[in-house]
Amino acid sequence: MEGNMAKTKNRIQIFLLASGLAILCVAGAGAAPIELENAVVVGENHYGLEVRVYTDSFDRYYTGSSSADLASGESYQLLRVPFKFRYGVDSIQELSVTVPYVSGRYCGPDGVVRSSSGLGDILLEGKAIAKTLYGEEGGLSLGLFLKFPSGKSVYKSGKEELPTGTGSWDPGIALYSQEKHGPFILTGNVAYTFRLKHSVSMVCGETLPGGEAVIKPGNVFSYGVGAEFPLSQLIILAELTGEKVYPGEAYYKNSDASVTADIDSFGTTLSPVQRRDAKPLESFRLYISPGLEIRPGDIITVCFNVRVPLQVENDFTGTSYTAGILLKF
Repeated sequence: MEGNMAKTKNRIQIFLLASGLAILCVAGAGAAPIELENAVVVGENHYGLEVRVYTDSFDRYYTGSSSADLASGESYQLLRVPFKFRYGVDSIQELSVTVPYVSGRYCGPDGVVRSSSGLGDILLEGKAIAKTLYGEEGGLSLGLFLKFPSGKSVYKSGKEELPTGTGSWDPGIALYSQEKHGPFILTGNVAYTFRLKHSVSMVCGETLPGGEAVIKPGNVFSYGVGAEFPLSQLIILAELTGEKVYPGEAYYKNSDASVTADIDSFGTTLSPVQRRDAKPLESFRLYISPGLEIRPGDIITVCFNVRVPLQVENDFTGTSYTAGILLKF
């Protein structure tokens, strides 16, 4: 009896270790949305395919914590379709690669349209179970990942194009937790992304007047906590996800002078979307996401959710919708 109580206490402590950090950050500094992922791997010699469709229609922009509606005739829509391929190396390890398709469209109040569609930044990840708690329904996993600058960034795109990528190499580390507690399955993710500096000489086709510059985007702390309530083949879920982007740097190689003022001087030749991505600003987003999953069998899962902003700083915001299909074979 005492042994079972000790095991239960140990399971709860490990779950809180992974997700408690996220709760502290909600009360303190902050952060923005990642896709919650459980701690389970796909299984030895098994494959997985996940396809999700994210649609965002933004209607407000936050400067700091102050917001304003987009102007009359101004609109910004974003479509993201990541394809995630998973392979089970063995019973506790898996490799995955995520290849995203990105399509964006911004219409300014002057009627000028800027748009893009194409390959986004590819993500490679390895994940391993560090501790199994409840068989397939609970565990603690560690992930290492690397994002490639395969999409077109503002530093390599033209004036009429929106970016589909960030332009930086981004390695990182993640911790995934899952715990079965009564009828509920609790999940928690914590991730930290190191964004590496790179050299640029242009922004959206505009040549920087000070010559070659160094862009060091701010590192990113992402987190999420969630709960699932299974009802036979239907699962009701709720998630809280966030992301804190720390301040970055943008300076000329020869003088160390800031590039930010020159980017601002391009004025209306750049859209607000392009200016936001060109300057390594500090930002923060916090979302809540209720949703449903339908699991008619062991092979397929269909998911739907809506993401509602709770707090945003230095970014566009609006309600987002997600639909997806997850296969395991």
